[in-house]
Amino acid sequence: RGHSNILIPNVHNSWALFITPYLWILAASSIAHIIGDARNEPVVNISLWISIMWSPTLFAVWYQAWGLIAARLGDGSASFEELPGHSLTKSMPSWLINAVFLLLPVVPSVAASLVGAIGNAHLEHARYGWYDWHTKYDGTPELTRDMVLDAQNIFHESIRGAYHVCISQAIWGMMCFLFGTAHSFATSSLIFSIGDHLQAKRRAVLAQKPRIIPQALPTHAPVIDRSLPQISQSDFSFKWRTADEAISKPLPSITCDSMSTDNQHSRIETRMYTFGQRMHDQHISFFPAIKSSSTIVRIEASKAERVLNFFIIQSVSIMLGTVALISDSLYMALHSYAAAEANNYESAFITGYIAVVIITLLAGTGSFISSTHTTFEASFTALLYARRFDPGSSDISSSGGERTDFLNME
Repeated sequence: RGHSNILIPNVHNSWALFITPYLWILAASSIAHIIGDARNEPVVNISLWISIMWSPTLFAVWYQAWGLIAARLGDGSASFEELPGHSLTKSMPSWLINAVFLLLPVVPSVAASLVGAIGNAHLEHARYGWYDWHTKYDGTPELTRDMVLDAQNIFHESIRGAYHVCISQAIWGMMCFLFGTAHSFATSSLIFSIGDHLQAKRRAVLAQKPRIIPQALPTHAPVIDRSLPQISQSDFSFKWRTADEAISKPLPSITCDSMSTDNQHSRIETRMYTFGQRMHDQHISFFPAIKSSSTIVRIEASKAERVLNFFIIQSVSIMLGTVALISDSLYMALHSYAAAEANNYESAFITGYIAVVIITLLAGTGSFISSTHTTFEASFTALLYARRFDPGSSDISSSGGERTDFLNME
């Protein structure tokens, strides 16, 4: 509905764009933590680190989900009426929908970051206050009223900081739930639709096998050639002709050589970006267009299934990471205030911080492997078949007959 070529980023580019600053924040906070441990001092701005480190992750998850939904609507694989709230969004102008979707993660991220910054300011006041308190009252032989009042004020600052951190973590937990649900819906619907499409095409190929009309063999040749390889149900690399097609066009002779050649050229036929188009987009714009390419690129069926499997790995990694982050934010929201009251806030916060680091590293590793392998797989396959075939011309076999592809993903 009026999405421009730059407004909605490519799925993998959007993920890399927002995960990169998250890794910078994670590295900087880890260095600050190591320095604090070496000096035997509290970590500086520790609550601010954990408050802002969630923002890039939410942006990446939401924009990836948005890109998947918009791409499916753009190529016609999904109907706009299938989305929830389509009656309301259909009456709204496209620029307003784009602006809302683009700024949707901004408002909660800014709100949670501001609340976290306020809590961090209170905690920093408490941290510096304890240093001043020890400097001022160390060596005092007896407990004075000023000493108790100063300690009480410092304790109240710590309580206020923990309270704001609890609110910030509650906001992040709700945003993780909402955006994680949207991402799970987008990826799951895409995975199931592609899986159903592959299964339907596989059943269609199997259903055509009983309708094969073999070419007339010489009279001296046996009716059944036992030397031909056995065809299994999982082999979809051979070309079959239906009875209707056989009436209009003669069939070429089926030999072992032709079957071997057909096995090499077994592929999916889909509208996607060629290698040259991707390189052109990378040099001109960081966000390639999501419009369907007019060039048909052919990919082997096994490679397409491999790309789908790696995309499933990425989606499952993000889903599990989202669930773990929701659990960690819930833990921080419930235990931070109680730990501050017990004057044990540092250990509780470090536990939540380490949990966030471990969760994101595990989920990010699976997502990184999936993204890099999928991108490499698609680019390398497009480059390989660009050398074999002319993408702009019709697919004609070497024998002059018309070639039938395994899948047609248009």
